[in-house]
Amino acid sequence: LRFRHRVTGLARTAGALDTVTGEILEPSAAERGTASGREATGAFELRAQAVIVTSGGIGGNHDLVRSQWPERLGTPPEKMLSGVPAHVDGL
Repeated sequence: LRFRHRVTGLARTAGALDTVTGEILEPSAAERGTASGREATGAFELRAQAVIVTSGGIGGNHDLVRSQWPERLGTPPEKMLSGVPAHVDGL
């Protein structure tokens, strides 16, 4: 588990997902539950026998939610309720 790391790529070897690449984010003293900086200070590459991907989704980014809104549901609402603020979202 790596905190303050942003994944930007995944790679396979012989068909198996085994490599994660990305950026190391600047240290942050922000209090829990508040937005923190997203400036990259370096890069990383990790290899493992298996990679488990977890992501928060797009729920905190209302513009992105609207752009992905299913046609079958009609026009997306102007006002939306988020379960999480954008700064803790996975994207």
